[in-house]
Amino acid sequence: MKTITGTALAAALLAAFTLWAPALAVADDALDDNVRQRQQFERERVEDLRERTRDQTREHRQIMRERIDRIDQDARQRNDRLREQSQRPFAAPGSVKEH
Repeated sequence: MKTITGTALAAALLAAFTLWAPALAVADDALDDNVRQRQQFERERVEDLRERTRDQTREHRQIMRERIDRIDQDARQRNDRLREQSQRPFAAPGSVKEH
């Protein structure tokens, strides 16, 4: 069985480290890229959510405006009818002759 000398061991470790260091750097770069991609994805997701929320808010406001307009229109019509009725002369029941 051969024994490994200190110099041979040091050379082997140096060779392994020399090969391992670039691989580690590549892995770090890949991790950084992955982090940047996830951050970009999250930013886009947040922006999409904000846009959907703005759209829903606009839609809700439009619906509420339409409802308020309908309620206002109904109230104006009701007030007009009441005003017309109040301007007619009062007739006691049975005093009006029907033809």
